[in-house]
Amino acid sequence: QNHLINNMTTIAIIGAGLAGTTLANSLSDRAAVRVFEKSRGIGGRMATRYAGIFEFDHGEQYFSVRTEAFRQSLQPLIANGIVSEWNGKVVSLSANNGATQIERSDPIYVASPRMNALPKHLADGLDVNVRCEIANVVPSNNGQWQLVDSEGGTHGPFDWVVSAAPSVQTSRLLPESISFAGHLTSV
Repeated sequence: QNHLINNMTTIAIIGAGLAGTTLANSLSDRAAVRVFEKSRGIGGRMATRYAGIFEFDHGEQYFSVRTEAFRQSLQPLIANGIVSEWNGKVVSLSANNGATQIERSDPIYVASPRMNALPKHLADGLDVNVRCEIANVVPSNNGQWQLVDSEGGTHGPFDWVVSAAPSVQTSRLLPESISFAGHLTSV
């Protein structure tokens, strides 16, 4: 809520994929935001993997646009060459039928030169802590939160903590006193 966030508000975001970097980017002019990512780089499921001379996008290979608001938000990214329409063939692979081309009526997009370029662009200028796996989110007596990383280091205090990690990972971070924490594993 905008009326609850001001420049003095501290926010921790767990996960530097597209959701985490989008949120951090949109809040960074209104609050002190720190992003924590367990991997060595930014991207989450839009990550690019490297093997010798080869590289591949192992998570999301492309995306589509379903809302006008999202379409408008992409326009500056398209103009700057960070996102472009992709006209490649999309196929479904199966053991029985081999490769079957999927016909699409709506355009699909990719980040350029690789998929992690989009969250990297969104994270530019943000306080992002990579290789920092958060193990626990701990409430403090004053209504704030501390983060404890897998090495035992503490981060905070924070007024707000947002997890942009998958639900199963998030459920392991939260204290049992959080009423919805146990339900996350079924999401």
